Amino acid sequence: MASGLMPLMQEDFDKLVSVLKVAYNCDERTAISHVTKAMLAKFVRSFVPMPALLEKRVQQVFDIYSTMEYDGVLLFTNKSWATLQDCMVHIRKGCLTDPTNIPVYREKKRLKNGLVVWQSLRGTSQLEGFHAHQVRFIQAHNVSPVLANALHQDGIHIWNLRMGILHCGEPDYGTV
Repeated sequence: MASGLMPLMQEDFDKLVSVLKVAYNCDERTAISHVTKAMLAKFVRSFVPMPALLEKRVQQVFDIYSTMEYDGVLLFTNKSWATLQDCMVHIRKGCLTDPTNIPVYREKKRLKNGLVVWQSLRGTSQLEGFHAHQVRFIQAHNVSPVLANALHQDGIHIWNLRMGILHCGEPDYGTV
């Protein structure tokens, strides 16, 4: 379902298949059968389509599963349909679509066989632990808004430096 909502970059997929054809000495169909979810996540970028196409695809998912039941109960309740309508507002506004002028992947590594290991720059999965660190940026209760903002910006800057060193290979000058 995710690949229907977030299509794959065809050029990356074609490159992966061509490498697998050589590695397994096989035809294209057999090479495609060797593709795993882990390979797709590592070597093939995906994108969130423009609002009209995304809206159509999300609606198709709901239409397909709308009549399905589990133990005699419909999968989608009235609350599910209301939530869908709320989500569609954001989809139509383009809130969920990848920006056209900002890269959402960075090249992490290029392998000898020509494949590129991609790192996604979108999503919140890497940020889930960030909120616990935010508490440490401001440790006093009676702080002026100006000072709180300055401390918060300083904390975010230090966080970004550390994450760049840890995940992106940025140089560590020993200052953070």
